[in-house]
Amino acid sequence: MKYYIYLIFSFISFGQVAFAQETIKTSTKAIDVIRLFSVGNKIEWAVPISKNEKILLQWEERNTSFTQSEGIRSFVGYHDKNLVAVISILNGTISGNIRWKDKEIVLKTSEDGFLILYTESSNHKCGTCANGHCHSDKPSTKRPILLSDSDTPTPSIPNTNVLRIYRLAMAVSYEYFSDTSIIGFSSKVEEVKKFWATKEMELNEVYTRDLGIRFEVVKDEKLISTQRDEISGRNADYIINNATRIINSKIGSQSYDLGIYIAKVTEVAGLAYLENAYKTEKAAAVALVSRPVIMHEIGHLFGARHTFSITSPSRPQIDPASDKTEMSTGQSIMSYGYPRDFFSLRSIQMIREKLVNVPYFSDINRTQKVGNNPSVTNFPYGIAIQNQPPTIDKTKIKASYKIPKETFFQFYIPAQDPESKSLLYAAHQTDIRPERQASNARFLTRKATSSNPVTFQTEYSEKSRNEMANTRPNAVGTFTFWLGVSDAQPQQTSNYISQYDMAQTQVIIEDGTTFKITSLMEKNYKGGEDVQLTWSVDEQIFNKNTSRVRILLSDDFGKTFKYILVASTENDGNHTIKLPNISVKTIAFGEQKWNVNAGIIKIEEIDGIAYALTTFDPKVGGFTITRDPSLPEILTFTKTPEASISVSCEAIPNADDSQFKTSGCDLVNITHTDTKINGSCANTYTIKRVYTAKGCDQSVNFEQTIFVRDDKSPAFKETLPTNVSVEEGKIPEQIHLTATDNCSTNVGVIKSKEEKQEGKNKVIIYKWEASDECGNKSTHTQKITVIPSEINFVGELPKNMTVTCEKEIPPVPTLKVSGSCNPKVVYNGETKSNEKCKNDYVLTRSWTATNDCGKTITHTQIVTIKDDVKPVFSGTLPTDISVEENKIPEQMDLTATDNCSEKVEVVKSQENKEENGNRVIIYKWEASDECGNKVTHEQKVTIKKSSQPTPPTGGVQPPTGIEPTKEMIVYNGVSTESGSENYLKFEPIENYKNLQIEIFNELGQKVYESKNYQKNGEVFRGYANVKGVFRKGKRLPTGTYFYILKYQDITGKSNTKQGYLFVR
Repeated sequence: MKYYIYLIFSFISFGQVAFAQETIKTSTKAIDVIRLFSVGNKIEWAVPISKNEKILLQWEERNTSFTQSEGIRSFVGYHDKNLVAVISILNGTISGNIRWKDKEIVLKTSEDGFLILYTESSNHKCGTCANGHCHSDKPSTKRPILLSDSDTPTPSIPNTNVLRIYRLAMAVSYEYFSDTSIIGFSSKVEEVKKFWATKEMELNEVYTRDLGIRFEVVKDEKLISTQRDEISGRNADYIINNATRIINSKIGSQSYDLGIYIAKVTEVAGLAYLENAYKTEKAAAVALVSRPVIMHEIGHLFGARHTFSITSPSRPQIDPASDKTEMSTGQSIMSYGYPRDFFSLRSIQMIREKLVNVPYFSDINRTQKVGNNPSVTNFPYGIAIQNQPPTIDKTKIKASYKIPKETFFQFYIPAQDPESKSLLYAAHQTDIRPERQASNARFLTRKATSSNPVTFQTEYSEKSRNEMANTRPNAVGTFTFWLGVSDAQPQQTSNYISQYDMAQTQVIIEDGTTFKITSLMEKNYKGGEDVQLTWSVDEQIFNKNTSRVRILLSDDFGKTFKYILVASTENDGNHTIKLPNISVKTIAFGEQKWNVNAGIIKIEEIDGIAYALTTFDPKVGGFTITRDPSLPEILTFTKTPEASISVSCEAIPNADDSQFKTSGCDLVNITHTDTKINGSCANTYTIKRVYTAKGCDQSVNFEQTIFVRDDKSPAFKETLPTNVSVEEGKIPEQIHLTATDNCSTNVGVIKSKEEKQEGKNKVIIYKWEASDECGNKSTHTQKITVIPSEINFVGELPKNMTVTCEKEIPPVPTLKVSGSCNPKVVYNGETKSNEKCKNDYVLTRSWTATNDCGKTITHTQIVTIKDDVKPVFSGTLPTDISVEENKIPEQMDLTATDNCSEKVEVVKSQENKEENGNRVIIYKWEASDECGNKVTHEQKVTIKKSSQPTPPTGGVQPPTGIEPTKEMIVYNGVSTESGSENYLKFEPIENYKNLQIEIFNELGQKVYESKNYQKNGEVFRGYANVKGVFRKGKRLPTGTYFYILKYQDITGKSNTKQGYLFVR
């Protein structure tokens, strides 16, 4: 289901950062400790934790981002495989912190060189119940409660083969930087860097081991606020909503992958947005300098929710944002309790189901992204690491187990690793209770260990020997347990990705008779003595016909049970055992090294989870066994081979009795049986080889586990092809290769091919991959560099040009080429574009040269034809004249020539007007070519008035009774004013008939027409009468117009007259 953005925040009870604080100056000189640590990278040092108390820790050096660049040496301190302390050393000073029981201790160096302890009995909380109030109504920190995508009957932890590396920006506020107390940095940049180195180290101890995440703290001093700034005095809510923007402004958004502000917020100890490690707002977190708070808030950024049941023992409130899978205030990082140095299976599941789908950069420069997930916008660097996950034999785990109340129980987790790695085992109660549902958590959540089985029983304090709280299994009900196994190392030190497998079961605890040993045990026994054991059995829970038990003996006060007293017997509550003739003495218990009798007997249910112990209270102790010298010695192995070996599939050892030596019997026969357990592939499996030594009526077994692995890659048989450079057209075919393998008889070889460009050369990569039945692979590549063939045009190539006429276009030239691989050239032809007229267009020609190697080059010529030259009139042009009325010349015909067009059209027109009382005729000629280029000529004929007209003589006379034909007079001035008689008029109208007229504007668009002009009132007064550019009946704009008039004269001859008219 979908996740919503919501806040997770840490707070201090009652809203106050209130610690039981104590500052102690020790007598230990820092320089003495530094000398101790200079001996090597693995040492023991008893670090002080109070005035009178020290704890002995095993220290190991870790390399951080500051080891080489800053010279800071950093160490982690472990106690009983638990991370307890971290320190960093620089310039004769030591700083760090210690997490012991319920105390958080800051360790620093005084000005005079002594170690100073600052102890906080911290009560850091993280939840919705800040300030003592559990909000139910839209506070600023309220978040919707969501269940994981994997809240199903069969949960699992996703695996990945990519170690994701996040550059962590830890911005330090001015209030911490300037603080001169032991928790501040006294305005010293080197103190901040030691803090950064320490935090990187302790984060990686947990996040790498449990999750497959590694941090590299950004070393940019701009992350240190050396003066008051925007963060100063701000609350946590403001900081997380602005931290990303502020850090981006300091170092740039591309310089880090995750961020957190270290600031002195007072209302809470920490605050973070859930899942923002996968988003652009990747620094939405704030925390105090506390190690668990920083780890906790970063866990929220990666998607983990709270796991505790209540916020505080003194004020038990429910946090609706918690899954409530852990008792009380919890034990894991996502809780409040102790030790908070591990992630629970629930938290690992929540984070890994998001993390495995996060795309990553496969190169350190972060340019090659692998994967795609639209919901993720923040990508880390990733290192691919091949590691196969362990597997749990889930067929051996029941869906549920039933036991009576107050019964101890345990989980043997049947698992194996295909690569023979040691495993860590965990069993966590995981009853998820969302929102305000009460928690069902009744069993402590513990860090995964190498111990198998994982047990749930009453435990006792090593400090006081008193019973430890919350360890007695007294709950009744149904409880869900997740059983997990991983191949993580308890102390992760290198590039490694932990893999998981997980199963789920239920424990049903009912009211009934507790499964416990009821017989009273003596304090001391002799070897070989018979002991009557009795125990209580509830027959309503344990089936008397099928239930069986195994009886074991411990000689180390329950740490191990290496003696099998009875391999199998009825679970009927009664059995007599014979103690082995061995010596079981006392053992030191706890911090005070109390001596306790070391013998404990365990009765455990076979094919079940219930078990019972004889007395194991350290104040009472167990029992001892004194060996009886008069009895035969116990048959034992005194020399054995390794109990667990890992061998290659072609080197499986044969069973060898000579590897053994025995004591306790002189005549011994050794046999063996092998059981094969299939693994992940044909040549990866496990052999359980059980040797049995028999003699003197005794038998003893030794089990050897042989992990058979196939980790050798196949080998190619043939001589492998080498890298070559060849010319185009001579590329060799990819050859066929075969391969052999140490174990697999069937080895497949897959060929592939890749092509890419390197500079000017084409590169072909032939690849062969041989793989065996277990996925081991060998690869070989051959790089073929293809030298490109040369091909070039020879000589001067035709250039782009512009000509005025089509006839000026040059002929198509023949191009030549030179080069390798049989070059040749082809003329592709020519195309016309933008054609406006015969002599106005663009002509494109192209030639393509190719060779047999696939090389191609092209040349293109563009010829632009543009006729912009006007025609020229031929001959002498008529000039302006003045004539008498009876001597008006006819308009002569003119011709014209053009540079491009062979046919030039000349259009005649005339215009009549009056000038100074004289009639004036304007003869016009317009010559135009095929592209519309025009030239005009005008002749002005001024007609002088004569005192008496002279009748015409000679020539053709008009018919009798008819007036001689007169020249048509055109009145071409048109006024659109109302009432004006200035319209287009032809006179004398009585000499003409069938007048048909068309009038055009300057764009050649018809605006008026008439089939019977100047008849019945049809005259042009400047208004359109046709549909077109202007609406019919609309007044036309002022300007020059052109008319064409067709008519017949009185003789019936058809004529055409054209000319200009003017509208105003």
